[in-house]
Amino acid sequence: MTDQHDHDPLKHQHRFILLGEKHLVAYHLSLFKVPAHAYQAVLSITMEPEAAKQAYLTDLHKEKPGGFAYYYSMLTAEEFPLIDIRDGKRTSMEVYLERVTVDKEQKRTFTRLKDGNGKEVKATVKFPDAVRYFEDTETNAAYPEKYTGLLFGTPEETFLAHKLVKKEHWDEVISVTDVKVKGQAPTQTLLDGVPLVTVPAIPEKPYLKTKSPMEPKSAQSGTVKPRSGGDAAPLTFTVSTQRWWNHTSLNTATP
Repeated sequence: MTDQHDHDPLKHQHRFILLGEKHLVAYHLSLFKVPAHAYQAVLSITMEPEAAKQAYLTDLHKEKPGGFAYYYSMLTAEEFPLIDIRDGKRTSMEVYLERVTVDKEQKRTFTRLKDGNGKEVKATVKFPDAVRYFEDTETNAAYPEKYTGLLFGTPEETFLAHKLVKKEHWDEVISVTDVKVKGQAPTQTLLDGVPLVTVPAIPEKPYLKTKSPMEPKSAQSGTVKPRSGGDAAPLTFTVSTQRWWNHTSLNTATP
C-alpha cells in the first residue's frame, strides 16, 4: 500500500486476506489511523483466470519451512477509494496474489506468487452483489466486555474474524469447524449476513492482545445473532487454523 499521496487521501492500493478454497472470500486489512484503510470488510469473490486460483491453491498446500506463520493476501494493482466497493461503484478489481510470511517478531514479508514461467500471478476478482460486511473501524463505540466476532463463509468453509471497534484492538481471522447453531449447521443465509458472535468465556480485555485468545483445536461456545435483527442463538465451534493476525501496524501505521 502506498505511503505518500498528494491527491485524494482515500485513494490507495488495498490489501485483502484471501480465504477459502472452493468458495473464495476477501477480508480487507484495516489500519485504524489511515482513513483510506479504516474499514473492516468481507467480500464473497470469484477469481479469473482459473490458473490464478490454482496458483494460490498449489502454494497454500505446499510444504513450507517451520517457525513461521503463513497467510495469503491480494494487493490491488490500482488505487481507488475503498468506499467505492461499499457504494457499489466498483464490483471488480485487478490484484496480485501474495504469500505472507510472518516470523516470531511479527515481521511480515509479502511475496508475490509466480507461475511456472516466473511471471507474477495477477487475477481479476469480482464481487457483484457480494459485499457481505463493510463498516468503519475507527469509531467512538465502547469496547464490548466479551469477545465479539463476525461469522462468514459457507457451512463447509467457515471463518470467524474479531470485530474491530477502535484503535488499541487486535485483528484476527480464524478457520472454524464443527460449527453448530442450535445444534444444526449454519445456513448460507445466516453466514451471508455476517452475524455477530459472542464468546462469554473470552474477555475482550486487554483490548490490545499480543497473542490469540483462540487456542487451536479448542472447543468454544457462545451465541450468534443476525445483524439484521432477531434473537441470539446458541453457537458451538472448534478453532482450526489462524488465517490472519495483526496487533502492530493495525494500531501504529499512519498515512
